[in-house]
Amino acid sequence: MKEGNQNPGGVLQKNRNGVRTQSGRYSHPRYQKYLEETPLPSGESKDLNILFNYNGHTWDAYEVLGLPAGASLVDVTKAYQGMLKASEPDSHEFLETAFKTILSRK
Repeated sequence: MKEGNQNPGGVLQKNRNGVRTQSGRYSHPRYQKYLEETPLPSGESKDLNILFNYNGHTWDAYEVLGLPAGASLVDVTKAYQGMLKASEPDSHEFLETAFKTILSRK
């Protein structure tokens, strides 16, 4: 086996120089540019998760609706309407709070 940590599963690793590399499936040099950490142009990090408080607990609005963080408004609306049809009436207020939180932030 070669020197250093070799992982055939393709997990990100740092070599001796602190550079992120990946062994396995995407170890080709042309994929390395996607593995490098680059800051956003504004210098600030962008948080895609939208959190809201309901009944004394903090919830992720996208997770409540079963969507990945940063989903489009069309997907959010479809998921919200589908959840309303599939859920019990007691949880409609909770789903509505999640939906309105996403709408207010976009």
